[in-house]
Amino acid sequence: MTKVTVEAETIEEALDQACAQLRTSRDQVSYRVLSEPNKGLLGIIGRRQAVVEVTLVEDPVQKGVRFLTELVAKLGVEAKVHVHTPLDEQDAVVLELVGKELGPLIGRRGQTIEALQLLTHTVANRGAETPVWFQLDAGGYRKRRLDLLVGVTEKAVAEAQAKKGSVELSPMPAHERKLVHLIAQNHAGIDTRSVGVEPERRVVIEWNSQS
Repeated sequence: MTKVTVEAETIEEALDQACAQLRTSRDQVSYRVLSEPNKGLLGIIGRRQAVVEVTLVEDPVQKGVRFLTELVAKLGVEAKVHVHTPLDEQDAVVLELVGKELGPLIGRRGQTIEALQLLTHTVANRGAETPVWFQLDAGGYRKRRLDLLVGVTEKAVAEAQAKKGSVELSPMPAHERKLVHLIAQNHAGIDTRSVGVEPERRVVIEWNSQS
């Protein structure tokens, strides 16, 4: 709920009631008076209450948290959203999903969490003057997956160096292939390329004899 219309004796009372319904404070809303209060003749005849339309004004992070919380609930998963604000404004805001049975939110090879991340980013930044980048995590999945990718890449690099040839990794989504390319670039004499067609596209790590 981001907008309510409230009737009360005064505009101030209407605003207070609206903020209570929206579970927010005055500095987080904008409002429009639809009808001014009128005491009427002798306080009885023609008496009219104030009618105020109050809209919740959210920044992208607040919108992102609200959208993700509602979406996760609709998916039938019990999880809370914790916000980790970056030290550098250029970095992503991490929205960490905390709860039990988070597997459905991660999906095979992280495909579901990547889709949720894209949806959250799109909805949260709609109409925003300054876009905010988001990264979603669930139960520490990102670190576990990164550790696994580092291990797989390092092993493949060592194999390519030992046989002075190439090693083809298993298919993986685009965001993971990008990480593999970055990890492998730390090794001299190693080149990487992606081959195949989605969803079977994969990384080839190869020894560069010209290096």
